Amino acid sequence: MADPISATLGKEAIDQASGLVERWLVSVKDRDDQIAARILYEATLALARMRAYCDQIRLVHLPLRRFSLDWPPERRAELRDAWAPWASIFDILPALETVTDTLYLREVRLPTHWWRDKQDQRTVAALETELAGIVAMFINDVAYQIKHAKIYIDPVDFDTDDQSIKDFAQLALGLIADPGDVLIGRARTAVVRMREIVLRQRSGLPEHVWQQLDALAFGG
Repeated sequence: MADPISATLGKEAIDQASGLVERWLVSVKDRDDQIAARILYEATLALARMRAYCDQIRLVHLPLRRFSLDWPPERRAELRDAWAPWASIFDILPALETVTDTLYLREVRLPTHWWRDKQDQRTVAALETELAGIVAMFINDVAYQIKHAKIYIDPVDFDTDDQSIKDFAQLALGLIADPGDVLIGRARTAVVRMREIVLRQRSGLPEHVWQQLDALAFGG
């Protein structure tokens, strides 16, 4: 996994990277090239958001595994101030749900005549459905579980209830390790296969446009 990034910076990085691709997509004149790129864009964006979510959990919650009220007030306040923005700002669920709907409904798909190999067409359609299922599992089995559990933590607990904070940190870290990292691995495999097949049919994507999003999705 890439080095974790803060909640705010993670959202800003994804917004900036996706904005570059969106602006480029608008400029593409060939409709088939545009559709091909959008298929890869939606899939890559889903993977980037899953990874950013897990990176953020690690950043915020690894220090909380052994949280103690015996720690100096300044240290507890520092950790509380890192936890509070994560709890209130970085809600990735709506964005992931939108991507899931797009993939399930295959709102962007290549026309039949575009494919030289019809098996490739069927494979990409199957990969879109598979990826949508993986993202849905990530939402239900990881993100929703963490979202529901975090409502029982209050910022005042950093001064009154260290056990609840430690328990939540262990829960969140456990969920992103398994099934979170497992699902991310499966998603990465699906996205890589999809890109290989689509790019066999169309010309390559401009590196300067995609490199930021690719870095968030695949690391590097």
